[in-house]
Amino acid sequence: MHNKTAGWVFSPRIDVRLFDASGAELMVSSIATETAKDLGRQDAPDNAYSQRNFVPPGEVAVFQYLRDATKFKGTYASHKLTATAVPTDKGPSVSIDGFKADKSDDGHYALSGAITNKGTLPCMSPEAIFGLYDASGKILKVRSEQAEELYQKLLEPAKSVNFKGKLFKDDAIADVKVWATCARTD
Repeated sequence: MHNKTAGWVFSPRIDVRLFDASGAELMVSSIATETAKDLGRQDAPDNAYSQRNFVPPGEVAVFQYLRDATKFKGTYASHKLTATAVPTDKGPSVSIDGFKADKSDDGHYALSGAITNKGTLPCMSPEAIFGLYDASGKILKVRSEQAEELYQKLLEPAKSVNFKGKLFKDDAIADVKVWATCARTD
């Protein structure tokens, strides 16, 4: 999802509607759809949230939508995505510094770097979000790595925290992009 607005957004959500070959919508039962039904919205679409909570203007929020197609009431043929987010005054300004995605001889990626708070607001539970892309630029997967020592704690302005992680082997991965995110503090 691209934030094409002039301001920050919070909590990017992608509504997902699935269709069969004739254009009939497939009904999907998930936590999201069942919760919507409990709230009186019987026809609410399924959805997925980005792992990136705050998105500055012009930046990207990656998401992953996974469902078991054998449980669909029909055969999937196409989909329609609708992005929404909550406008916010400003989010924590965090960046990734010194990022490395080194591919080992056995095909695993070793990921490392630092999350740096470059803004004036604290960052709750800093996390690195990874978009894993194939050679054509199509996103394949989304992963994250929490800075464990700051889980449910604040990364203060002008401070950094290191992260290190290892992704499983996947020969289709040709590129890894990374963004930093924070949990909401209010």
